[in-house]
Parts: sequence; C-alpha cells; structure tokens
Amino acid sequence: MNRLSTEVLEQVFRKFKDDFHASKHELSAALVNRKWCRIIVPIIWEDPFGSTDFPDKLVKILLSLLDEESRSLLTNKEIDLSKSPPFQTTTFDYACFIRSLQLDKMYDGIRNYLITNNQFDEEELIGKFKKTGFIFHEISSLILRRSSLIEYIRSVYPYSIDYAVIVDDINLIPYMTNANKCLKYLRVVITFGGDYSKFYSGLFTICKNLITIITSVTTLESANSLATIIRAQNSLKNLSVLFSEKYLVGSVLESLSSQKDSLINLTMNTCNFDTISDDALKSLVTCKKLERLVLERCIGLEKERFNSLSRSFPLLKEIIFFYKHDYNYFPDDFIIGLIQTANVNLRNLDFDFYSCRVVNAILNYIPEFDQCRLYDYEFKSHNDLKEYENNQVFYETSDDSNDSNEEEESSEAEND
Repeated sequence: MNRLSTEVLEQVFRKFKDDFHASKHELSAALVNRKWCRIIVPIIWEDPFGSTDFPDKLVKILLSLLDEESRSLLTNKEIDLSKSPPFQTTTFDYACFIRSLQLDKMYDGIRNYLITNNQFDEEELIGKFKKTGFIFHEISSLILRRSSLIEYIRSVYPYSIDYAVIVDDINLIPYMTNANKCLKYLRVVITFGGDYSKFYSGLFTICKNLITIITSVTTLESANSLATIIRAQNSLKNLSVLFSEKYLVGSVLESLSSQKDSLINLTMNTCNFDTISDDALKSLVTCKKLERLVLERCIGLEKERFNSLSRSFPLLKEIIFFYKHDYNYFPDDFIIGLIQTANVNLRNLDFDFYSCRVVNAILNYIPEFDQCRLYDYEFKSHNDLKEYENNQVFYETSDDSNDSNEEEESSEAEND
C-alpha cells in the first residue's frame, strides 16, 4: 500500500469511506502513518455531520477553532466553552475541508453539547434554545469563512419551537461572509420544516449550478422564491416539492419551462392542478425529458384540460401516483395517457389506487416492466399481473359505472 501514489490511495479511501464512518474506530486508518493521515482526515471532514453518530464531538472541535472574537461573543451570552478550549496549534484546518452542511445534524450536535441533563423548567429550556441559535450562527459563519467549496446543504426537520430558533440563521446563510464564493458551486439543496424564502432569495444571486432541489413550500413568498431560483439554474435535473397548501403550486410550475432541457425527475406533493393557470400548464408540458414523475395527494387531473399533459412525457421510466382523494374523481384518462405515451420505456409503476382501465392499459401498452405495485400488491412480470387481473374485480370509476348502468338499462328495455 505504501508504494501506491497519493492519488490512488485517495481513490481507495473514498471507496471505503462509508466503512470508516461505520466503524467504532473510524480514525484507525488515519493512524497508520502520516501519509495516510493527510489523505484520510480531509475525506472524513468533507461531510462531518453526515458521517458520525456523535455530532456533539464535532461541535466541540469546531468551537475550539473559533477566533477570540466569536468565543467572547458566545461567552457574553453565558455559554460555557470550558469543554472546548481554543486550539493553540492544529495539524489540520478541519473547517476548510467541509463540503457538506447537514444543518439539522449540526443542530442536534449543538443541542447535545449544551444539554447534559434532560430535566429543565420552561425558562431554562427557552434559554437553551437561544444558546443553540447563537452557537449555530457562529459555527456556520466559521465554516463559510474557511471552506472554499460547499456542494451540499441539508436542513430537514419537523417545524417545532426549538428548531424555530435557528430558522432565521439558516435564512441568513447566503448573506454571511464568503458565502458568495463558497456556495457558488452548490449542487444539492434539501430543506424542510420552515419558511426558507430568504434562504432561496439569497441563493438566487449566488447559485447557478444546482442539480437537485428538495424542499417544502409553506407560503406564497416561499413559492415565488423557489420559482426564482429554479429559473436561475443552468441545468436542474431533480426537483421535489411538498406544498403545505394545494393552491401554492402555480408559480413553481410556471418556472419549469426554464429547465425543460434538463429536468428528468419531478415530484409534486399536495397540489390542486385545477387552480393552475394556462401558463403553468404550458410550462409543465414542455418538460418532455422527464424520466420519473411522482404525484402525491394531487387533485384536479381528471379534468379534460390535462389530457394534453398526460401525453407530454414519452421518456418516462417511472410513475408513482398516490391519490388519497375521492375515488369518483380518480384521473383514469390522465394515468392512461401517461402509460400510452411512455409505453415500452416504463419500467416501474407504483399506484396506491387503480381501476380496471388502468390495469388494462398497463397490460396493453407495457410489454415488460421491472416492478409494478398496485395498492398492496407487487408484480414482477406481465404474466403475474395478467393472472391477477383474471381473478379480481376492480373498482370502476364513475364513468365506467355510468356506462355499465346504461348497458343494464338498455338490456332491461330490450327484455320488456
């Protein structure tokens, strides 16, 4: 191993990076010799909070890296830093290696660092929340100043009282010192659990190379901010949005035409398509390179105006449709249009509700698939689904039921 070049060793260590972090002795390989140490430590610190079960230990190290001004600021806020004395000298500038900011895990680490006893009265608990916010701000600022390149930001948390303390600080990240440089080549952003309007508005002026955005939208302001940053990207490939209200989808859909040549993966959760404008519909229709479409808790697609939309995605390889609404309004025609248009390209289908017409469309237009899940039933082959169809009575939508009733009435009239 010692004869291998530094470049080859780095590739080997990156290959087994997950193994290092899963081990109880994750730094043992770095202790073999100085050469290995110089290679492994920067790799480990690229995503420190995503690769440890003890984030409070990382917080302790990062607090020791703070300059005197930041330490004084925290001390004046009655934060005890005795567990994190300042480093006199360090072999590595750990913060400069960081490429991934997992803010929710960093927050957990700060909270664990502060809270050594779970028994607090209400006033003490609020004080701990505020101190968490102060430390969060200083560590975030440290990382942005020292790191030359942040490629991944994640903040996934259920909205709660304690987390609300740092939402404002997360929104300030794009405006911190050096953010315009180290966030310039940001590739992935994942945010849930708060209103990140200012965060995305700030990123708009910095980031042009995002390939993945996964987020929630809670207000019209956050919807408009998201739409703005979508338009600013050079080649966005993956977009997943959870809307807190069904009417918030419009501006986001209108922005998608700007990514029509790159977007391949789209997830929309909780949308009322019946409320969208013609411009929003036309924008979505242009995304003909989609390979994966996920629609969860979306309504309104049974309307005739969406028939053209269902015929717009010939390259689809996967459809996931979770309905959760009045089954009388199940959008058979829309689903069948997707299946007919993509036909042989489709490899994976997942529906939590289905009708006889949908099953027939799958059998008629998709000669082979990798996996098909209909409610609680999974099928691995065309023959499995065909056999299941022959033995089942499917739910019929209102149109099918009306046709059936008309046939029965006609038959009765003939008998009379």
